Amino acid sequence: MFKPINEPNASHVKAMDFPHQGEPEDKLRFLLNYAVLAPSSHNTQPWLWRISGNEIELWADTSRAMPALDPSGRELIMSCGAVLHHLRLSIRAFGYADLISVLPEASQPHLMARVRLAKKVQASSDDKLLFRYVAERHTNRQQFEDIELSAALMQVLQQEAAQEHAHLRFVQNQSERDEVIKLIEFGTLSQNHDADMRREQADWIAPAFSSRRDGIPSRALGISDLLSYVAPFALRVLDVGETQAGNEVRIANNAPLLVVLCTDEDGPKAWLA
Repeated sequence: MFKPINEPNASHVKAMDFPHQGEPEDKLRFLLNYAVLAPSSHNTQPWLWRISGNEIELWADTSRAMPALDPSGRELIMSCGAVLHHLRLSIRAFGYADLISVLPEASQPHLMARVRLAKKVQASSDDKLLFRYVAERHTNRQQFEDIELSAALMQVLQQEAAQEHAHLRFVQNQSERDEVIKLIEFGTLSQNHDADMRREQADWIAPAFSSRRDGIPSRALGISDLLSYVAPFALRVLDVGETQAGNEVRIANNAPLLVVLCTDEDGPKAWLA
């Protein structure tokens, strides 16, 4: 198994370099350049790959687990779901069908999926459009723009979620918004009260000018370059939950819309979806 790490700048990946005449393994290795741009919890990138001919396996990399913050592995598996989506999208965008088997072996719980590079097909306009933004996507931790979503767009988003075996619920009633915001605040305070959780969060903060290609960049958290070198140590010993929770509550209160993504069940298959 091998592990390609996400590059901070994906500009080195050029679609024109796709090995059209190469072997299936060459194609799959190339497509991983796009797959690993997927988001993951704390940017841990907890995935491993094994390629054999025209088939690729996605394995959960448990060495990057966060047992205090994520004891059940739920967020780790959700991260694998994101990278799996990016891989499948990339396969289709380059004109191939993707055949997938999710959690194919009960005796191998860390084997998330097998994906086969199948016959050539015409890429859909939706796949082409989504693929254009794979290299541009980034996580926003700041205030959202005050722009109202149209009813038509909200309906499309719900339909897209349904295709992935999930439900998208828009929280529009004020009392429901208040309840969701209370949960956000409670979660942040609880995590920061726990020393082990603080330690894990600190371990995945990348200081300014760091050469590491995983973890959350300190600037994304609003930490100055100078303080970024002491922030991880401070987080280990200081409970900054009140400050973090206050910021997240402000963001949620000012967001034009709150959205909850749900699944019918609560297990690895649902987390991956």
